[in-house]
Amino acid sequence: MSQRYDDKNTCINLFFSKSRVKRLRAKKLVDQIASKV
Repeated sequence: MSQRYDDKNTCINLFFSKSRVKRLRAKKLVDQIASKV
């Protein structure tokens, strides 16, 4: 059971880290556009 729980935690962590990376990329894009204007 603990193994399954660990797998679930890993999936959740991967999901959150991915969304965090996407958010950082989006923020960089917004900053670039803002600096051009």
